[in-house]
Amino acid sequence: MRRNTLGASSTLLVEWTSEDRDLYKNLLRMSREQFCELLSKIKPYIEKQDTNIRECISAHVKWQITLRYLAAAGDSFGSLGSLYRVPRTAI
Repeated sequence: MRRNTLGASSTLLVEWTSEDRDLYKNLLRMSREQFCELLSKIKPYIEKQDTNIRECISAHVKWQITLRYLAAAGDSFGSLGSLYRVPRTAI
């Protein structure tokens, strides 16, 4: 429920996009422009719809989690879930 206000996607990465692009690139291993370009290509394949029961995990957040997992060898699903405010089982 707090993903949109407290998750890394809506806090840290937004801040780093405007203030420190090197930190953003270090976290996801690509620039914001590269991230957006690749996201536009894969979004139709990973995007889901919201339901009356729950709000879906956006394609934007899914892509960030995937890149972070690949960039940080050994990062656990639990730590990624805590960082992005996504259930560990959803990762």
